[in-house]
Amino acid sequence: MDALGLEQALFVGWSLGGHVALEIAPDVKSARGFVIFGTPPLTSREGMGEAFLRNPAMRFAFQESIDRGEASTYLAAFFRPGFADIPPFFLDDILRTDGRARSGLAANAATGGYHDEIAVVRDLKVPLAVLQGADEQLVNGHYFASLVMPTLWRGAVQTIPAAGHTPQWETPEAFDALIEAFIAEMV
Repeated sequence: MDALGLEQALFVGWSLGGHVALEIAPDVKSARGFVIFGTPPLTSREGMGEAFLRNPAMRFAFQESIDRGEASTYLAAFFRPGFADIPPFFLDDILRTDGRARSGLAANAATGGYHDEIAVVRDLKVPLAVLQGADEQLVNGHYFASLVMPTLWRGAVQTIPAAGHTPQWETPEAFDALIEAFIAEMV
């Protein structure tokens, strides 16, 4: 950010990208705001049972080696049930991912190698937008009610109808409208 001269940036993170945004949030003093979606803030690996739904596909998120069938099952959970227009590049990306990255995430979470994201959202001084697909199959939307998020944009998690874990792809107009509204309010 310093090298690019980025000041007062807005950060948007999806799924793991949302966790990355929360990880850097305490160190980015000039941030204007954060948007996370498909991202339940976590304290530790133990909290994952509450933050995520009990979907059997979740086990593939942290499994070092996955075959095409397992990757397809995992991918299907990214979208609302019945969504049929899943582009092939999503599957290609999952299969191309170095499995050590998946298993390393789990190992690092088990050893407490990350910030306490629940404390991060509690202590944020800038607006935080949390977007959630109404038909999410991975993240437990009810979990957010247990968190203290004093800078939560509009005072509520923004639920996107007819969307799962991938609202930017399933319902791009609704998703983009929320992002644009957040940006307009931050500028």
